[in-house]
Amino acid sequence: MSEQKLKRVFGKSFAAFACIGLVIGLGILRTPGEVASSITDPYIYIALWVGGAVVVLLSLNVVGELISMTPVSGGEYVLVHRAFGSFPAFVIGWSSWLGQCGSTALKAVVMMEYLALLMPFAAPYSIAGAIAVTSFFALLQISGSLWPGRLLSVASTLSAIVVLAVAVALFYGAAAFVPGAAIETTVAPGGLQDFALIVAAIVFTYDGWYAASYINGETKGDTRASVMASFKGVSIVIFIYLLVNAALAFTVPFGVIQGQDLALASALEYSFGSGAGAFIIGFAVVLLLSNQNLGYMFGARGLYALSVNGVGYDGAQKVNERGAPSVAVALSWGLVVVLIISGGFRFLLTLTAMIFMVNYIVFMAGVLWLRRKEPNADRPFRSVGYPIVAVVMTFFWLALAVFLATVETTSTLYALGFLAFAVPVYIWLRRNVPASSSRMKAGF
Repeated sequence: MSEQKLKRVFGKSFAAFACIGLVIGLGILRTPGEVASSITDPYIYIALWVGGAVVVLLSLNVVGELISMTPVSGGEYVLVHRAFGSFPAFVIGWSSWLGQCGSTALKAVVMMEYLALLMPFAAPYSIAGAIAVTSFFALLQISGSLWPGRLLSVASTLSAIVVLAVAVALFYGAAAFVPGAAIETTVAPGGLQDFALIVAAIVFTYDGWYAASYINGETKGDTRASVMASFKGVSIVIFIYLLVNAALAFTVPFGVIQGQDLALASALEYSFGSGAGAFIIGFAVVLLLSNQNLGYMFGARGLYALSVNGVGYDGAQKVNERGAPSVAVALSWGLVVVLIISGGFRFLLTLTAMIFMVNYIVFMAGVLWLRRKEPNADRPFRSVGYPIVAVVMTFFWLALAVFLATVETTSTLYALGFLAFAVPVYIWLRRNVPASSSRMKAGF
């Protein structure tokens, strides 16, 4: 295995496919029922998703500036390294890698749950099946960057088309249904625990809007093009999400989707019969399969970035002759398998959402810090409305993270444990990893 750099093999518009592919996944399949479970009014339900869309666009507007200043691959780690240096970047990169692997594990487990709805005989083999599926996509990533990248583009396009078609079908099948009339609610409004789950669900569902940062060093053209492509991808996702959630809220009695693990299937079955639900279950399985490809594409690059900068396993910085960070993929696979065996849905959901929000806070703070520290630095993309928007979004994410951490104490303790464990690991790595493992610094 030779040591090579990641290659610039992706086109200028690839960031749009990356955003679409990374955002559309388990979230829009599983979380609508979770969000609706503690809400009795469909108008409040849709307002929450609109609010999430606005927050995502404002956040990308701020973080896009940092992405444009960081022309290397690696996701959260490289963004924080550009702003704050080695140790803060390691803590974020470490936790983000864990979060990405947790998300990949969660999607593999839920994919097998959905598969068992179509083929009940598969239910006893859910854990083994999830491990087998995730192992296949880890091997696919090791085979090279170009083929998984093409798969991402195709899967992103098809996912967007199918989800959009389902929303249109629901509106078509509900011609006689009057929004707001005879709404059947089955769940009473909840307390702080339920609202915390709603927050985590929406954050998880929209996460991925900064996907360009994972492949910036492998994308042709300048970084501004990547940021603008990200806006296109995120805008497409928002349009689809709002249309889908409007269809769920207003084309069937609201009680139909409340608490459902697959709200789209429940809505289709209500409108068109049980066979229609089977279609969306099959689509969910296929979509979650493609998400395994994404999990390894992005998660491994975070670990690769850590290792290249001398704060990760030295072997994980190696790129094989096909342009893939194969050792980083293999290590990510190992952690995913462990989490598949030990994780639960709510725990993994709130844990990953909490990690995501911590990342957002640090991203925002990084933009503010670099404007002060390096006012004359090259910024291919500049945040609109700076500094007001940047400050507002920083405090917004901080307040939301504090709320979730206060309510979801178990996930908070695990997250703090991960962060605390990062300190001795960082010290050990700095003392024992060869200094030659710091080639990435020149990229900043």
